[in-house]
Amino acid sequence: MGEIFVSDLISMISPTRKRINREIRTLVPELNRGGVKILEVGCGKHSRKKLFPLTNWLATDVKRHEGVDAIADVTRLQFKSNSFDVVFCIAVLEHVFECRKAVKEIHRVLKPNGSLILSVPFLYPIHDPPNDYWRFTEFGLRELLSGFLVTEVKSLGFLWKRMPLSYFAKARKGKNENGGFICVICGKATNSPNGFMRHPICQKCFKDKKKREEWKRQLKIVHPELLEVGD
Repeated sequence: MGEIFVSDLISMISPTRKRINREIRTLVPELNRGGVKILEVGCGKHSRKKLFPLTNWLATDVKRHEGVDAIADVTRLQFKSNSFDVVFCIAVLEHVFECRKAVKEIHRVLKPNGSLILSVPFLYPIHDPPNDYWRFTEFGLRELLSGFLVTEVKSLGFLWKRMPLSYFAKARKGKNENGGFICVICGKATNSPNGFMRHPICQKCFKDKKKREEWKRQLKIVHPELLEVGD
């Protein structure tokens, strides 16, 4: 009992929680709109629902807490495919033994071009024992999200990028339901993406110099291992 209390206390006062909440608040202008369907998995006692009052927000967890709208297991979600515009998965995957299955379920319920907002720990104390299974490097996280278009991964906690407490990531469901691709710039479907299929851009955006430069800037961030693409 004492170990659980101490780990929960560490989790509450951790600077990572403040950084994650800060990152989430930056999304309010973009996402807090009527008609946006958002699923929050593993919200626990700290749902972010109040930050997005205009959205159609569904807060879920495996246990009933205040603020939980529905009981749901992220490895077996009861929702239809292509149902949500955004899924929030904040500090959840380390507690899911079948974390790959959870990511596949999130991908399934997202609409084409839907967004995943995710955080996972790296250098972080054990919390919520014994259900604390994993820690993630940036490279492991990118591999776990290989079915998505990863648009951003931020190191949180320390000044040195190689020793973060946690990672905060954004990703998109990159393929549309007909098997085509989604342009990462305009969000429209394209069956023959220009450039790398892992970070597709449609012909129209590629011909626009400003949009092409933005695509190249994103490419350097999310896929630094790839060679630069010429004009």
